[in-house]
Amino acid sequence: MALGKIKADTLEHSTAGSLDTKFVVNGSAKVWLNYIQQTPAVRDSFNVSGVTDTATGKYAPAYTNNMNNALYSATCNSIGYHNHIENASGASSEASMTSGDCDIQGNDSGNTTADSALTCFVTHGDLA
Repeated sequence: MALGKIKADTLEHSTAGSLDTKFVVNGSAKVWLNYIQQTPAVRDSFNVSGVTDTATGKYAPAYTNNMNNALYSATCNSIGYHNHIENASGASSEASMTSGDCDIQGNDSGNTTADSALTCFVTHGDLA
């Protein structure tokens, strides 16, 4: 069976105007994850092949399709026990971001590493 292609430089809506497709391609999230580390359980995700729980408060989602390099943007936020807001870092250091995964570390309000009740993680950048 032959596969078809859609080629377009611009998307146009009948009333909302038009948009260059580079904004759609470059501006779309390439990875996202909704994750409960306490269980641990992936509630939903896109372009995530699995999550490795490496220690208390630390884990790494692996990407199904790699990023082009390790210079992408990774953003996290998380909620801990009793719905208090925690700090979540998309990478504990530049060395912890690779084209295939990103180490995430969650801290409680006392800045102690802790498992998150819920973490939302998103990545923007170019796929390989």
